[in-house]
Amino acid sequence: MEQQLSEGIAEVALSFRGYNITNLGRTGELLVVPAYAAIVREELTRYGQICSDVVRRPVDLVRIVETSDDPGLDRYAEAIALIVAAEAAQLRLLRELHGVDYTQAKLA
Repeated sequence: MEQQLSEGIAEVALSFRGYNITNLGRTGELLVVPAYAAIVREELTRYGQICSDVVRRPVDLVRIVETSDDPGLDRYAEAIALIVAAEAAQLRLLRELHGVDYTQAKLA
């Protein structure tokens, strides 16, 4: 499968948003996959800390995902941090676990 993913990457357009109407998307599903959990958790933690530094209050994106506490407009900074963390995690999963060089994709 990795070879299949890599072979056609030059003709691929990557898109990680739009799978549903929530900010959480399917991040919770990725977080519970044993092979993916460490990377997803690491990115959620990293971007949660960045968000905490900006908004000057604690932000725990892992807890938000685990409890399905989808941040809305009243927590816009958390919503943006969650979206970016999920996308960063997905890119790392492609590269680190599936051997796909996403930088070779036609569009992203």
